[in-house]
Order: sequence, then C-alpha cells, then structure tokens
Amino acid sequence: MVKQFWKPWSVPARECRAYRPGDEVEICNLWSRTYAHLSWRFVRDVDYWKWAVFDRGGAPPQNVLLIFEGPELVAYGAMNASGAILDMAVEAGRSRNWRRTTTDLLMVSLERVARESGCSEISCDIPPSDLQMWQVLRKRGFFSDSVGKMSIGIGDPVALLNALLPAREPCGEFADSAIRFEISPGYYKGREHLVLEVTGNTVTRCPAQEQSAVQPQATIAVHIDMTSLTDLLFGNAAMEALLEKQKVVVEPSGAAPTVARWLSSLAFRGAHFLPASDVF
Repeated sequence: MVKQFWKPWSVPARECRAYRPGDEVEICNLWSRTYAHLSWRFVRDVDYWKWAVFDRGGAPPQNVLLIFEGPELVAYGAMNASGAILDMAVEAGRSRNWRRTTTDLLMVSLERVARESGCSEISCDIPPSDLQMWQVLRKRGFFSDSVGKMSIGIGDPVALLNALLPAREPCGEFADSAIRFEISPGYYKGREHLVLEVTGNTVTRCPAQEQSAVQPQATIAVHIDMTSLTDLLFGNAAMEALLEKQKVVVEPSGAAPTVARWLSSLAFRGAHFLPASDVF
C-alpha cells in the first residue's frame, strides 16, 4: 500500500509593477479576453489604447499598474492624476477566489499610488455583471455614485456606418437603390455638413463640389442631423418620433417606412457598459 503526501494548494506568486513601453500588446489582449462576453465588445488596438489612456485620459505611465503571474499578464489598471481609474481588467475564466484576490491586489496598489500622488479620492467604472470585482470594491470601502448621464459622440460617421452596415446586415430593400445621406452638424458645433452616398453595404463621402448638386445617382434622400443620428444609434431613440419631429426627413416621403426600418436595424439595442476611456 502507498500513501502520497499532497502539497497544500497555494496561490502562484504575483508581481505588480508599473507600465513599461512595449506592454501595450499584452494589455490590449488581456482587455479583449476579459470583456469578450459583453455585447458591445470591440477589439482594441495599441494606437487606440495609447490615445485613450495617455493622450485623452492623461494617465502618467507610473499610474498604469500591471500584475503578472509568472510571465503572464493577468490584471491591469490605468489611473489618471486625479484618481479616476480610466480602465482596468482582471483575467476572466478563473476561479472566484482567484479573481477576488487578484482584484484586491490591483486595488491596493492603485490606492497606494493615489495616496502618494495626493488624490483625495479614487473612482472607477466596472461592469455590473462582474460580481467578484464589485465584492472586492465594496469591501475596500467603495460606494456606488450615480453619474446621471453619459455623453457619446460620433467622430467619423463614414467609418462607423461602413462598420455597422455589413455587421448588422440590415434589410435588403435598397439593394438596387442608392441613398443620399445628408448629415447636418446639429449640436456638434463647428462640424461640417456631410453628404454621403450609400450603396448596398458601402458608404462613400461625396466630394465637396458634388455636395450641392441635385442627387446625381441616389433615388432616396435622407436628411438627419448628427445629434439625432447619435441618439438613434446609441440612445434608443424611436425612428417614428424623429420622423414626426422632422429630425429625419426622407424624400420621397413614401420611402420613409422602409428607411425607418433600415436605420433602426443599425441601432445598438443591448445594455452597454462603456469604460470611461471609450468614446464612439
């Protein structure tokens, strides 16, 4: 007969250190893995991450903390000089106890940096579904603070529509038609008036000299302002209400019901969690 003596279970050693140039690829990969299950998820690239954290977010490199388990990056948090955590991720797919202890280590490290920087408070946004992270933060003294509103803007409507059209596969009633899409600035002061041509799942911008011309190829014209387009795509605005208030005008008017179905099919309808570093 044989009796084996099992080694007691232990947590692998973890190292916490500040960001170093070259960490970006691992950070983006960790973020994409962690939030892959959420409906709004998109794949980040290094350029976007640098812009969101350093350029737009204003986080000093020493305020970006990484936790490694051996050679593997398992958690990270980026905090600006005011104590706002712009972005954080803790590896998904691990045990609840592992995620709690790893989150606690990350938060202890971020709080230490915040105190050393003279911050009076520390704040963050996390997905409501991440129960382990919520438990750790509440135990560490965090409390929920309702923000009240969130601002979302469209930076490049051509790129956005070109990404949405093939992904959403909207109704194909315009397969043989071209749509002239005229977008006025709305509340986006200083933005130019855009004229786009939509053919199938492709959106192209009309050259400036053609923008005042009478619809050269399009059989349907849609007039909308950028504010209403943002509300429609991201704010659950009803297309019928926009038509009634003449925020959207369709020519000929008989095409309005079809255009309404087409535009509504592009809208984001799921519940979103948008980290503070993300804009559209």
